[in-house]
Amino acid sequence: MRCEWRRRCRSKSSGEPMILFRSLFLQLLVPFVLALSVLLFIISINTINQLIVLIVDRGVSVGSVSLMLLYRLPQFVTASLPYATVLTATLLMVRISQDSELLALQSAGMGFWRIGKAIFVFSLLVSCLGLLITTVIQPYAYGKYEEEKLKLLKKFTVKAIQPGTLYYDIPGKVMYVDKIDGEVQKGVFIADREFEADMTVAFADEGVFEFGAKQQEPALRLTDGVLHQTNEPSEYRTIQFGSLRYILNLSRDLTEADVCHGGCLRPIWQTPTLELIRSDSQRAAIELMERLAIPFGNFALAIAMISLGAHHPRKGSVQVYLRMLCLVMTYYIVWLTTAENAMYGQWPPAGVWAAPVLVTLYALLSLFMMDSVRKPWKKTKN
Repeated sequence: MRCEWRRRCRSKSSGEPMILFRSLFLQLLVPFVLALSVLLFIISINTINQLIVLIVDRGVSVGSVSLMLLYRLPQFVTASLPYATVLTATLLMVRISQDSELLALQSAGMGFWRIGKAIFVFSLLVSCLGLLITTVIQPYAYGKYEEEKLKLLKKFTVKAIQPGTLYYDIPGKVMYVDKIDGEVQKGVFIADREFEADMTVAFADEGVFEFGAKQQEPALRLTDGVLHQTNEPSEYRTIQFGSLRYILNLSRDLTEADVCHGGCLRPIWQTPTLELIRSDSQRAAIELMERLAIPFGNFALAIAMISLGAHHPRKGSVQVYLRMLCLVMTYYIVWLTTAENAMYGQWPPAGVWAAPVLVTLYALLSLFMMDSVRKPWKKTKN
C-alpha cells in the first residue's frame, strides 16, 4: 500500500510540470505566428513595391514576380525570426506576471528554470528552423532568385533597346546602337551618364549582352572598339581593344532592398554551406560563422527575456518592453561591431559569435541568481 501511494504521488507530481509546460508552450504559438507575419510584411514591403513596379512598368508576369518573391522569402524569415522570438517570449512573461500566475507558480515552489522551460524548448526549435534556413534553404533560394532575375534582365533589357534611340535604363549609363542583328548590337556607344572628372566612353563595332555567367554581374561584350577614359581634367587616354567585357550594374534595376545582418556578403550568399566549409578564404569563413550564429541568436534573446520579463503585477509592463528594446539594441550593436571587425580582418571570423554567446551567458547567470535568491542552495539548520 505504501509503495502504491508513493507511485501515485510521483506520477501526480511529474504530471503537473508537463501540464504547465504544455500550457505555456501553446501560448507561445499564436503570438509567434502573428509577430512573424507582421515582421515579414514590414521587411518585405519595399521589395514587394519594386516587384509591383516591374508588373506595371515592364509588363512582367505575375507568376515570375511571385516566384522571385518566394525565393526572397527565406532571407526575410531569417531577418524576422530573432525579433519574433524575443517578442513572443516577452509577451508570455508579461502576461503571466500581470495575471499573477508567476507569483502563484513561485509560491508553489517552482523556480524560473522550470517556469521558463517552455521558452527554452520553443526558442531552441525556432533556432533549429533558422539553422535549416540559413545553411540549406537560403543559399539555394538566393541562387534561384539570381537565375530568375537574370532571365528577366535578358528578356526586358534586350527587348527595350531600339536602334537609333538613346537607352537610359542601365544605372548610371547611356547607350546607343545603330542597328540590331539578332542578339548582336552593331555600332555601339555607351558612356557614363554624368559628366565628371572620372568618366568612361566606349565605341565598338559590335556588342553582345552576357547574362549567363553565375555570380557575375551582367556585362556587354564589346568587339573592335575604342575606350576613352579621363581620370582628371588634365589626364585623358584612349585604349583600342579587340574584345572588352563591359560590366553593367543591371541588378540594381530590379531590387536594391537586400536583407542582411551586419557584415553579410551578398555575392557569397548563394554558395552552398559545404563549399564554405571546404573554402580557405576569409569571406567564406565569415559567411559560414554568420549562418551558424544568426539562428543561435533566436535562442539567446528569448531565454534572456525570462529573467528580464519577470516583474510584479503592480509595477506594470512598460519597463519590460523597455528592457526588451535595450536588449535587442545591445545585441545588434555588438553583432554589427564584431561582424565589421571580422570583415576587415581585425577579429577572427568566430568573433561574430560574441553577441549570442554573451547574451546566453547573461541569461543563464540571471536565472541562476534569481533562483538562488529565492531558494538558497545552502539551508541553515534550526
